[in-house]
Amino acid sequence: MEQALGHPKWIKAFCIHETGHMIYLTQLGVTQYAYVGPRIEYDKQRDAFDGFMASVQAQSEPNLGNIDLAKFLTTVAKAYAAGGVFAKALTGALDQGDQRDRENLNRICDSLEQEYSVTLDRDSSWKQAQEDVLKDLRSPKFRTEAWGKAREIQESFGF
Repeated sequence: MEQALGHPKWIKAFCIHETGHMIYLTQLGVTQYAYVGPRIEYDKQRDAFDGFMASVQAQSEPNLGNIDLAKFLTTVAKAYAAGGVFAKALTGALDQGDQRDRENLNRICDSLEQEYSVTLDRDSSWKQAQEDVLKDLRSPKFRTEAWGKAREIQESFGF
């Protein structure tokens, strides 16, 4: 972890990954975020330790007012898929950090299925979200705004 935190390429990949999440969560009405520094946590179920370099965590809930379920699912899937897509497309990162992001999307889908008595195709939603995020990244303006947000994140962590 210490080596990664001192490596400029990793820092860029991390910051742009978190930027991807923030951009789409903000579209859902999330306005507050916490910057959580590097940490090691013990997973009792697996009897193993997990290292987390750092993260930006939503501190407010998405606006679910009069929810359009399809639109919400599309945007929330983009919010979780965007981190890995941003990291790979913009920095060439080999490990996009998608495992936990995909687990988070699955948890959201579980809640939506229970709340709205529907069945959601998680695999299709994830794949489509990745494609949609790549389309968004084709815009030079969008990429410029993303890198600006990534610099803000980097400054917030003091990297």
